Amino acid sequence: MDATPAPHAGRQPSSSPVSGTTSGHSSHGQSIALDPVDVLHALWCQTSARATGQTDLLVTQTRQALIRGATALALDTLLLTEALNPDRIETYVTHAELALALGKHDLAEALLGRLERLASLNPGLLDALDLRRLRLHLGSTVDELLAFGKEILATGRSDLWTAYLPPIIRILQQSGRIGEALELARSWHTTSGASVTAWWTYARQVLEAGETSPAQELLTALPRAPVDAHQWAILLGLSSLVGDQHELSVLRQALNEVRSGRLAALDLDRELERLSGAGAWSRPVELYRALIWLAAGEPQRAIDLALPLEGSESASTRLLGHAVAAWAGLASPRPEQALPHLQAAFQLLAETPNLTDELAELLSPLVNVQTVGKHLAALLQQRGQVDEAIETLRRLVDLNPTRADLRYQLAELMAQAGRIEEAREMLQAFAQEQQAKRDFRGRLETLRHLVQLTPEGPTALEELITGYTRIGMMEQAIALLEQLAAAAAPRRRDAAVELLRRAAELAMLGQQWGAIPRIYEQLIGLDPDNLDHRHAAVTAYIQTGQLRQAIEQLREIVRVALARGEPEEALAALHQVVALDPRNPDAYHRLAELLVSLGELEQAERVYRRLLALYPDDQVARAKQAALAALLKPEDGNPQ
Repeated sequence: MDATPAPHAGRQPSSSPVSGTTSGHSSHGQSIALDPVDVLHALWCQTSARATGQTDLLVTQTRQALIRGATALALDTLLLTEALNPDRIETYVTHAELALALGKHDLAEALLGRLERLASLNPGLLDALDLRRLRLHLGSTVDELLAFGKEILATGRSDLWTAYLPPIIRILQQSGRIGEALELARSWHTTSGASVTAWWTYARQVLEAGETSPAQELLTALPRAPVDAHQWAILLGLSSLVGDQHELSVLRQALNEVRSGRLAALDLDRELERLSGAGAWSRPVELYRALIWLAAGEPQRAIDLALPLEGSESASTRLLGHAVAAWAGLASPRPEQALPHLQAAFQLLAETPNLTDELAELLSPLVNVQTVGKHLAALLQQRGQVDEAIETLRRLVDLNPTRADLRYQLAELMAQAGRIEEAREMLQAFAQEQQAKRDFRGRLETLRHLVQLTPEGPTALEELITGYTRIGMMEQAIALLEQLAAAAAPRRRDAAVELLRRAAELAMLGQQWGAIPRIYEQLIGLDPDNLDHRHAAVTAYIQTGQLRQAIEQLREIVRVALARGEPEEALAALHQVVALDPRNPDAYHRLAELLVSLGELEQAERVYRRLLALYPDDQVARAKQAALAALLKPEDGNPQ
């Protein structure tokens, strides 16, 4: 057989090669040519590994060169193969495939014509299906494609399934023959057993046909996780068709893949857009796309896709559209664009509190009347619309009367707006409700907020402190008093001092030794010249073993006492310093000097003698002791 026949004047196909598109829906008489590049490439990839013998190896090399796009090398190898074994018919089949892939239809037609004549002379020389499949690339009808697909399944030509069945099924589907496409895909899936390609092809057709029962069966026998955006889109479509937890689970996985960067949001978005007209999605595909862009950190794209959903007839879809747009707006550089969506979502939830959608679980924070209302109030407050924020929280409280945190937030906002009396009355009423319900701890928490709101109310404060101590919450009581003192200090220092004194009393009563020094440090900060506070601090430091701090405080007492003209107070403090730190020479010097200034020369001389006993080389102490001793010596020479 000639390797390169002369140009042939055979029939010229009027069709253009397609791999999955047609120019119309006249599916019976229209001529369609399978795209040889896509189809044959898939065929070459799966057959190049099954080579035995020299000729097979050369054919394999030819196909590998074609896969790489090295057509010149492929042709040279093919001609060598034909020269080495001119009687091997499969070589000429590959030659015809090469001609088809290169778009040389005349050459392909000539080669195919000769192969058909040889096959007619020797029926066993070549499988008729191989001749027919080559003809499909030159032009055929949809009916011929369908018949070929059925025949390769019936005859078990599994080597042709992966290459030829997907494009044939696509052409059937795009020609409007959805049922036949579905049936062919189902037959392939059933016949192939565990073929992953057959599963995904069948899944696509089930989605196109909107068949719920097969979708459920497919989801329970998923061969493997999706490997690309196309497969993820199909799986999302199937799960939407089935609904319930399947949809939620698959979408959560897809969003996690997008967040991790393993799945490109742009690719998945494009695939979902292509599939948006397929089957019977339980929700608008734009909702899935908006969620994907939100997960990808592209809030503006999410908003653009969510906006049309707000006009849906379904209230739950409208809610999700507003929620996605709101969360995306809050995550964007312009959070104010979330405001109308938060308002609309809050209105929907307020009117229908049970309105929800399982996909709302995929948003963070969760979509419910509490989270939407609190975000709306916060955004209104940030924009200076405090009255609107208060009304939003008030409505939220009405919808959730048992939620104490909402009442506390409302009271705080009212106080910021200067509506303190209104806030106080609301909290007092709530405290009475809690008392009627015997909610003791809840009432204490409300009283705490009430006291923080109006700390000058002694009745509420006393009840709160009593309640805390009664149930052993001494630390909380002390902390509250300290907090209130800190708040009152800039305006009313005397009130702050009284609060801290009460805290110190509670700390001693409850044996909270660690808190006592801290409290007195605050008291000293408010009233530095109050020696009673400083003495109390010294006692607390000594009780907790903080001797260094006690000595420092005693030195401050000495300083303040001397400044106030109270040397006796200073003298007592210095005696305590010496007692606490008996090896500190400075303390002895200061004590002796103060005694001298008070005329207590004998005591001063004794202090110097004690110091010299500890530090004999202290020349200053020795000189002063000698001078004092001389002064105290009587004229007869006998010491007094």
